[in-house]
Amino acid sequence: KESQRLTPEFVKIKDEQINRVKAILTPEQIPEYEKLLVEREQRQREKEAQELKILQDELARKQREREKRQ
Repeated sequence: KESQRLTPEFVKIKDEQINRVKAILTPEQIPEYEKLLVEREQRQREKEAQELKILQDELARKQREREKRQ
């Protein structure tokens, strides 16, 4: 999912947005904002990993059901 979203255009827009936000922050606020960005990306990766696990589990369950019917 993440790799699908990170097209060059998406990355450019995301970077521009981050730079616009940083431009209005004080120097003291920038490290906190960068920390927030890292935490957000980590949560997104965790969410995507969880979604992938759910899909894999569902696929395995359907495969077991097919095998039982044969």
